Amino acid sequence: MCGFGGVFRRRRNTSSPFSWSLSLGVSRMENYSWPGPRTIPDYLVKTKPLPRELVHAVGVVVIAWNDIEDIHVGILLEMLGFGLATGASSRLGSRVVDPMGNRQRGDLFRGAVAELAFTTKVTSALLAFQSQYDICLGNRNLIAHSRYIEEEDGILISSYKAIPHLSYRYIPDDTEFWEMTISEMQRVCTFGEDLMDAVFVPLPSPLPDIPPPPRDLLKLLEVHKIEMRQPQSSGA
Repeated sequence: MCGFGGVFRRRRNTSSPFSWSLSLGVSRMENYSWPGPRTIPDYLVKTKPLPRELVHAVGVVVIAWNDIEDIHVGILLEMLGFGLATGASSRLGSRVVDPMGNRQRGDLFRGAVAELAFTTKVTSALLAFQSQYDICLGNRNLIAHSRYIEEEDGILISSYKAIPHLSYRYIPDDTEFWEMTISEMQRVCTFGEDLMDAVFVPLPSPLPDIPPPPRDLLKLLEVHKIEMRQPQSSGA
C-alpha cells in the first residue's frame, strides 16, 4: 500500500477474492438483508433487500477511491517537499494536508504544479491525474452517499445533497455498469502510481501515457425530478 509520500507498488492479483471486478462467487450469494428492525429506522424496514453483489460493488468503489486518494496525497506531499524521495519527514507533511478536504487538496495540487518547474509533458500528466481524480471523487460521493432502493427500472439512488432539489437517479441494474466504473477507477489508480514512479523516485520510470478519463456519473446518469402535488384550495 502506498503510504503518504512513499512509493510502494501495489499490483492487483486478479485471482484474489478481493479483486476489483465483481466475482461470480459474489453474484451467487444470497441477497443482503438488514440486521434487524430494532437496529435500523422504521422507514428502512420496508425497503426491499439489496442484491449482495450491489452491496459488494459499492464497497469496492469506496476501497478503490481510498487507493486513489492515497496516491494523490503521496504525489502532493512529494511536490510540497515532504515525501520520502526528498528525505524530509512525511509526518510533518501529513499535518499540513490531513485537515484539508478533498477539494482543498485538489486546489493545492494544481497550485503546486503551477509553481514547480516541471516539463510540459509532466505538467500535462499531473493536471490530467488531478482532473481524473476530481471525476472519481464525484463518482465516489454519489455512490457512497446515496440511499439505494431496488425498483423494476433499476436501482434508484437519492443523495442527501439532492434532497433539497427533490431529485433522484437510476443506476442500471447490471454488473456491466459496476465493472466499468471499478475498472475506470483502477485505471486512474494505476496512472497515479506510474506517474509517482516516473517523476518522484531517484531512478524514474518512463512517463506514462495519459489514459482516457473515467465517465462522469453525475453527468451520465439522468436526473429525475420528483413531482410535488400542490395543496388544493379549500375554497373557503
